[in-house]
Amino acid sequence: LVLVDLLHAPPESFLFSLASVLARVEQLAHVLAWARAPAGAADDEAVAAACKPDGSSLALVQCPRLKLSFEARRGPSGDVRLYSLDHADIFVTNGGRFASTARLLEGIPHSLLLEHASNGELQVMVPAFLPVRPLIATYPFSTELVLDRGEKWLEEIDNPYYVYKIHVSLSFLSASTLASALYL
Repeated sequence: LVLVDLLHAPPESFLFSLASVLARVEQLAHVLAWARAPAGAADDEAVAAACKPDGSSLALVQCPRLKLSFEARRGPSGDVRLYSLDHADIFVTNGGRFASTARLLEGIPHSLLLEHASNGELQVMVPAFLPVRPLIATYPFSTELVLDRGEKWLEEIDNPYYVYKIHVSLSFLSASTLASALYL
């Protein structure tokens, strides 16, 4: 396997869209995308062959700080999907982004939309980064929040992400634990 550079992926390519999706949940410096290199190729040739912009050679995507791993597989329509290795039969999708889903996720821009391959149920994965209020000198009582994506916070918590089920009506999320409900 060869490490793929997502930061410099060509615009309008599969790797660029993959980088933009994963940047919602983790800094790209902490995302490892691995591609299959052809057997017997030299280092430079292997890297060039593995970085196909269509994503056909993508094998594995890891987010070590979030303890997440995704395997690239072909879907029924031939497109490349990222299936979770941590949760059975779930893949990253944008297919469920209807107007009601977009409204539901409006306040959670740092999330991944997940779909069950067998039944089409939608879930939202949200990294458990610490929300902090930035200091704004001209607006001291601001209600804006930003996420502190530092290492220290992730070391302090047990679960680096939460998964919320989206109701069939696409109108609300349901939390499975008290910690996930409080974070939401």
